[in-house]
Amino acid sequence: MSIEHTGDPKHLDELGFRVRFLQGRVIARTSGKAPSRRTKQRWNQAFKEGGAVALNPKWSRCGNRGQRLARWHKTLLIEVIRVERSRTGYPSRTGAMGKYEKRLAKAAKKRGCEESPVHYSTFCKLWKQRDHCTEDAMARGGRRMANAVTPHGNVDKQVPLADGPFQVAHIDHCLAPTYSKDDTGAEAKPWLTILVDDWTGEPLARVMTQKYPSHKTDLALLRECARKHGRLPHVIISDHGSDFMGTVFIAALAAFGIDAIYRPEVDPRVGHRVERTFGTFAETVCRGYPGFVIDIPNSRAISAKKHPSRGPRRDFEDLLHHTDHLLFEIIPTLKPLDGSKSKFEARQHFEEIYGKQGIPVAMNLEFLIVTAPPLKESGCVEPSGAIRVKEKRFYTESLIGVDLRQHKLFLRPEPEDPSILYYAFGGKWHVAKSRDALASYGRTDESIRADAQCLTRPSAADRAQRRRALHSSPKRERRSKPTPQPVPFDQSVDPTDTPANSTPSGQVAALPTLPLPLKI
Repeated sequence: MSIEHTGDPKHLDELGFRVRFLQGRVIARTSGKAPSRRTKQRWNQAFKEGGAVALNPKWSRCGNRGQRLARWHKTLLIEVIRVERSRTGYPSRTGAMGKYEKRLAKAAKKRGCEESPVHYSTFCKLWKQRDHCTEDAMARGGRRMANAVTPHGNVDKQVPLADGPFQVAHIDHCLAPTYSKDDTGAEAKPWLTILVDDWTGEPLARVMTQKYPSHKTDLALLRECARKHGRLPHVIISDHGSDFMGTVFIAALAAFGIDAIYRPEVDPRVGHRVERTFGTFAETVCRGYPGFVIDIPNSRAISAKKHPSRGPRRDFEDLLHHTDHLLFEIIPTLKPLDGSKSKFEARQHFEEIYGKQGIPVAMNLEFLIVTAPPLKESGCVEPSGAIRVKEKRFYTESLIGVDLRQHKLFLRPEPEDPSILYYAFGGKWHVAKSRDALASYGRTDESIRADAQCLTRPSAADRAQRRRALHSSPKRERRSKPTPQPVPFDQSVDPTDTPANSTPSGQVAALPTLPLPLKI
């Protein structure tokens, strides 16, 4: 067989060089690089076993692989992705992958062949490359119009998740489209966090703050719901926010026996109850009042001098009262167009027949501790029993004279009363109070120092002096008992002469006691 029939014609130069190199006709390539000794051994062995065909370079076979997918398979895959990405219901990738596998199996069976589907990662890459709703956007009047219209469907046709009040509730945050100013002078857009019942759509509780929402906001919302209704819903649905998925909020829900469910990211209609409430809040409470921020699609659409941030501000208390009036007085009393009962009347009628639903909650000390956000930094415990947190001290009787180097107190400050601090010690929760709270009960610094002197262990200086004295004395003197020394007659003490400040034998001096724990 000639050399021309042993490989691809474009690799004949390399094949000819290897044959001539083994015959000793050439020493190196044109570039000046000679093959190594080990390479010559491998070529000799390949030539003996397979002849000139074995000398064909292996990299010559690269790039000659046929297409992995058949043409009809590739067309089917692109068609499935195009149809699924253009749906108004926002299907998930896993659901679209399932439809693709079913259609592929049916088409392969019809053609009488076996065709394996592509991997899920490959499907996701093709899914991401497909521009979403491009054709629909052009039909609806542009991409912006399509994004505004496509996610919203007829939410009245959605299947309800609950069949009674306080079974399922939705929680979410919303940035109020208005600039407000509170008593401290802070100017910002406030955040509104609400809890909406799924069965009636009635707002159960709200928290409005100038700070960015966190787990502290979520715990405060649970307190507001318990104060207003005396119970909490069985299930709370939220999005995939970091505060909703955090350990603090999940632990609080688990302590009350509440289940946490997260709505899918691809279907915003699941949370239509809370989203509708936010839309009503923006249109009713914010629009038309001072500080309202218009939805500006482009930053160049309005000059900097006329931007809402440079205009008048709305009073935060006025915004708060207007929000409460809308959420708890107007929305629950609105009646549907068919003339049926309002949200409040429907919930009241249901409770008259079946009783109150939800998880009953009492505003006791245990509830306050669970809904108090934990403190990130650990406090320093002083020998007097005071827990020092930053520049504030909280006093308690349980920690006086206790070495806490091996303990963790799990501090939880009371968010509604800065003079109270909760801590765990000895398998129980305790309450520590600040100096202002103790002073209001008649507690003074002198009484705290007296307790520290009487109930605490010796100071570090006294312990160090005692160690030095023990180590400096001989061993025989430490082991032997001290011999009693006779007392001279002129230095004796009359037993009938008792000092005024001394106490009779067998009695202990009365110590000032700490007040009882603060009643919550």
